[in-house]
Amino acid sequence: MVAVTDQFIAVDMNWDGKVVRLIFIYTKCDYILRRELLLSLGQLMSSSFPVIFVGDYNIVKNEEERAGGLPVTRVAKNDFIQFIDSHGLYDLPFLGSKFTWFSNCNGSMIWERLDRALTNHACLDQFPNSIVNHLERSHSDHAPLLIQLVDPRRSSPSPFRFQRMWLQHPLFLHVIAESWNRECHLSGLQRMAFKLKRLKGDLKLWNKVVFGNIFQRLNDARDKILLLENQLLSDDSVTKELMELKCSYDHLLLQEEIYRKQQSRVKWLEEGDRNTALFNAMARENQQKIHVSEIMGPSCILTDTQQILGAAVEFFKSHLDREIESGRDLSPMLSLVPNLVTSEDNEMLLSVISKHEVYDAVKGIPEDSAPSPNGFSSSSYIHAWAIISDDLIAAVQEFFAGALCADALGASIISLIQTKDKLNTFLDFRPISIC
Repeated sequence: MVAVTDQFIAVDMNWDGKVVRLIFIYTKCDYILRRELLLSLGQLMSSSFPVIFVGDYNIVKNEEERAGGLPVTRVAKNDFIQFIDSHGLYDLPFLGSKFTWFSNCNGSMIWERLDRALTNHACLDQFPNSIVNHLERSHSDHAPLLIQLVDPRRSSPSPFRFQRMWLQHPLFLHVIAESWNRECHLSGLQRMAFKLKRLKGDLKLWNKVVFGNIFQRLNDARDKILLLENQLLSDDSVTKELMELKCSYDHLLLQEEIYRKQQSRVKWLEEGDRNTALFNAMARENQQKIHVSEIMGPSCILTDTQQILGAAVEFFKSHLDREIESGRDLSPMLSLVPNLVTSEDNEMLLSVISKHEVYDAVKGIPEDSAPSPNGFSSSSYIHAWAIISDDLIAAVQEFFAGALCADALGASIISLIQTKDKLNTFLDFRPISIC
């Protein structure tokens, strides 16, 4: 037991060897007492372990969280929103009814979402896919809340993604050159596809053996800095080693920031300003948005991750594999299309693609854009241009000469874009192709 008042009970519990602080809340309706509660809750925050504030807040964040009754005062909502924003809290996604409280006063029905679970960054780091279930009401006008803390354990290996933080390593281009220049007897598109596949395997191995886990390296550097700082009190001979270690630590922080920014897809902030916390928060928020905990399948509601994945594949496969009607004579419609391409335009379009055109096309793709299906982004091509340019240009020229594209280069990822805040069926996704 950490603290007890007439508005909350705070306890620390052990969950699978991890400390989790739970604060159970019942907020008074009085405005002054609610403000006192929010101030008290802020003192129970911690950045070192997960904290979950769960219960009845007796307030909504916006008008979409209520139906019926009188509007909520702006001051009350602003206090609640300021509490959430100032402490960097996240509203856990929920399953079930949109509203958690119901009242039928004198024939006037009011529905509101008064109950919720708010978490801090540490909770999202350790349990990124956690959700809240709004259970059915029985003897109370409030719906019970069931919190599911979900570990980030993967059921399948994560796909390869080129990491821009690798560019900070002094041996990165050497690794690229060593892999790319190894013997290969193919040509054109097949040569490019083979070398990219080989490079992907080499980078995976190099990342694991040489580059290492950036977060473990940061923790090790922090521990060593603390050790040397304590040693410096009695032995000033470690001064040079400590300064070198701090320089190395700053370099690791930059690598972490680059990694976090790439994960967050934030494009309006520059690297180097220590925006790591913001990038991490944005990445976690993005991950929460794309996580599907529940959806209607062919015959029932699906909650198991593997069942959802399997049903999604079958649903979109049946839609996208439909045969296109053929055999129709389209010649009458061709007469309606005006001839706008001149002979000079046609000659220009049929000319051989130059090295400068290929480079300008690659350079024109933002370095922080999404990678292609093989995991490589434009950043990887730009920074290794001196090494890979001859093979890339030959592949592009062969493609425009009419050669068949290799399967590895012509692959496409079907990405599902969510069209509604609350997903019900797979029809609430819009599939797009990412080449």
